[in-house]
Amino acid sequence: MSSATVSFHLRHSFAFFLIGFAPLAAQIIMLRELLVIFYGNELSLGVMLCAWFLWTAMGSFTLGRLSERIAEREGAMAIVMASLAIVLPLSILMIRLSKTFLDIPPGEIIDPLKMVAITFLVLGPFCFLSGSLFAVACSLRSEKACSDAGTSMGFVFYLESLGAGVGGLAVVFVFLARLNHFHGLFAVSMLLCLSALALLKGRAGTFARSCRVMSALLVMIFSAGLLASWPVDVITRQLEWHGYKVIESRDTPYGNLTAVTVEHQTSFFENGLWLFSWPDPKSAERAVHLALLQHRDPRRVLVVGGGISGSLAETLKHPSVERVDYVELDPEIIYQGRKLLPRDITAVLDDERVRLIHRDGRDHVKGTDNTYDVIIVDLPDPLTAQMNRFYTAEFFEESLEKLNYEGVFSIAVTSAEIMVGPNQVRILASLRKTLEYVFDEVVVYPGSTARFLASPSPGVLIENPATLVDRSAERDLDLQYVRDYYLLFDL
Repeated sequence: MSSATVSFHLRHSFAFFLIGFAPLAAQIIMLRELLVIFYGNELSLGVMLCAWFLWTAMGSFTLGRLSERIAEREGAMAIVMASLAIVLPLSILMIRLSKTFLDIPPGEIIDPLKMVAITFLVLGPFCFLSGSLFAVACSLRSEKACSDAGTSMGFVFYLESLGAGVGGLAVVFVFLARLNHFHGLFAVSMLLCLSALALLKGRAGTFARSCRVMSALLVMIFSAGLLASWPVDVITRQLEWHGYKVIESRDTPYGNLTAVTVEHQTSFFENGLWLFSWPDPKSAERAVHLALLQHRDPRRVLVVGGGISGSLAETLKHPSVERVDYVELDPEIIYQGRKLLPRDITAVLDDERVRLIHRDGRDHVKGTDNTYDVIIVDLPDPLTAQMNRFYTAEFFEESLEKLNYEGVFSIAVTSAEIMVGPNQVRILASLRKTLEYVFDEVVVYPGSTARFLASPSPGVLIENPATLVDRSAERDLDLQYVRDYYLLFDL
């Protein structure tokens, strides 16, 4: 076999490999980006995959019908690949600007109709082009290899599948570890343009030369964007979070973690869903003291989420506490907290009584051999399936098994001090009934956040605010919000 023939097969094989590599890498990144604007709602994944499959099928069908009429199939495939390279980063830009275009302020839940519209409009161009690539590749393979359609499709499908597998691994172990989403897509686009250049090698004619120049120019642009570390990701994140100042945004294997500031407050969001804010002493105090004051002598405490917001420091104010297990799934939350929050807030992580555990909270409760006097769940509302797992009877039963006899379990959801809407009423009532199904005693402390306290033993929980005030005084707790006049007002 001559060197020219080997080069010919390598160019085609690399192009077929990229048909799987580029769309799979893009799919992971695009779906992660869409999850941020849909606040991590897993139900939106069904809409995304529906749009992805529909547009890809339309692209395959359209080009499949037209491919036999295309005389220059290598040139056509090169053009589609170069077009795909351009559309890829533009799609991420469209996703991040979609809420601005639709005038949806940060924090507002997107209604289903707008969710469908955003998803289908944003994914349409890329998926149509990626679907058309497979049809053109099969036709090109059949023409050049002089084989039947079935054999050609099998060969292309084999290399496409191999590329998809490598693309998935590349995103997880390379892109998310070392690159942001934009730079990862710059790398994919650069590979697509290099493949387009290879397919156009040696082809004569003005059109082929123009395509080679365009592809070469795109390779230089995407290479510069990748190597020069253009701040495209930072700029577009700021546009996505209009009204806030983005001070840090990182993509991790668990999702996107963004920290923003408004006036003098820093807020942390994971996949667009609010985690906690600092300074917010009222939330930090209520998250832990209402539970710890219920126990006569809390010594071993489990805190699931939110500890770095200030609640961990509040926990250690109780003199009887000997050990606190703080469970936080994503290590990046701790890294960003240490980087962005004052040292006197994060220093508590180095306290000898604190044991930091990077593990899923529910998995820890189920798998640990430790038992606790108090378990405090300080997580966002159950707006996603990921969060909802912590508001179920199954999790409450697992927590019950890890509580000591007079232990206290604490969990909270958003409420209101004066008026609660009918939907929120159903959520609050459902949570209370579920807790009462598992625990012997349940008490609810109202407010902007309803704090649910439960115990496996009757007579442990306290409803009289005067008793809580007395215990706070006995422990010499200097508190601003969990004190006499606030407790009397709330109760």
